[in-house]
Amino acid sequence: MNKLILKQNISKFKTIHMIGIGGIGMSGLAGILKQLNHQTTGSNLVQNGQTPKLEALGIQVTTHCPENIQEQQLVIYSQAIPHDHPEILAAKAKNIPCISYPQAVGMLTSSYKNLIAIAGTHGKSTTTAMLICVLKKLKIDFSCILGTNLQQLNGLNFQLSKNSNIFIIEACEYMDAFLNYHPQISLVTNLEIDHFDFFKSEKQYLESFQNFVDQSQYTILNTDYELSHKVKNIDSKYSSQDAGEIKLNVYGKHNQSNALGCKLVCEQLGISEADFARAILDFKGSARRQELVLESDNQKIFSDYGHHPNEIKATLQGFKQQFPNSKICLIYQPHQYSRTLKLLDMFVDCFADCDKLVIPDIYKARDSQEDIENMPVEKFVATIKHPNVVNANGLQNLKANFYELTKEYPVVVVMGAGDIDSIFEKLKR
Repeated sequence: MNKLILKQNISKFKTIHMIGIGGIGMSGLAGILKQLNHQTTGSNLVQNGQTPKLEALGIQVTTHCPENIQEQQLVIYSQAIPHDHPEILAAKAKNIPCISYPQAVGMLTSSYKNLIAIAGTHGKSTTTAMLICVLKKLKIDFSCILGTNLQQLNGLNFQLSKNSNIFIIEACEYMDAFLNYHPQISLVTNLEIDHFDFFKSEKQYLESFQNFVDQSQYTILNTDYELSHKVKNIDSKYSSQDAGEIKLNVYGKHNQSNALGCKLVCEQLGISEADFARAILDFKGSARRQELVLESDNQKIFSDYGHHPNEIKATLQGFKQQFPNSKICLIYQPHQYSRTLKLLDMFVDCFADCDKLVIPDIYKARDSQEDIENMPVEKFVATIKHPNVVNANGLQNLKANFYELTKEYPVVVVMGAGDIDSIFEKLKR
């Protein structure tokens, strides 16, 4: 790809095709491009929760096929799409420039005077959603793309304002994606090595975040994690120990910490402490973050995206805090064989605050055959130090026996970043 493409204004490209358009970030970008009057089409491997919303906006979504590539001026692909994908090869054969999702977002946001990027290993989506809710409540105009759907955005994950210079993005570190952005304000919610299929060492992970900080004009950093103390050129630091006074309508110490980071961003935008305290109460959660999905007289069923041991531990502590007298059943699907193997020692005792733990399978994503053979689900279940852990023997078997497995538990949490949330399609019927 000619790097000069990335220096151009994305408005130049009137016809755009997006490969993997149903991805959460891609779908938000697609919605904004459509509202900017780009002729936007897309393809996705399967229909998902985002694709009907895109079609409702007038964006045609098809399955992957080289014939989708006609005479478009630009192709944008999800980072999950391999470089030998048939549509990418078809575009290259026609000399159509192909760029990744974060490269496209970098082009889109380069003209904004106030780009705010929320980064960090955990809590990016929640903290971004908190900031969006505060600005919406205070009637401060902005554009945004985030990694979850939000009630305050009418169930979408994007907003376009043609009258504001503020653009808020959730900035992921995977494959150095966030190095495509040059924020005026950046917030790093925490720092702990992840994405082991890309980052081969803690040193590489730290260098990536340092590069991100160095290309930000003003950076706010959470210092709760040991790795955070190695980051240089920080303008403002905070710790979750300082967050106890913030009143929220969601629970968990991790959300107190997220809210404090959000508050420090708001200070840079000139928002008073009193206005922040009033507006943050409007945040009542976002999709797949402690989200109450189903409720009956004797059971509440929640969905959560957590997949790292520390995320799991913090989220379960939050549920235990909210429901101290209720037995909690956690249904957890580990994400990636490689990550599960790397973090196995941390998984051993992160489930202490649930009364029953059900493991259906391990979600495969960018895993090698060696990874799969070294980390079978049976090994994971055998390693976990929990008095009541159950191997559900596959997702389909879990779906068929869900209520039998959970009937004694008033609080059920379905957690993971893979396809575990597909269970709700059956439960809602």
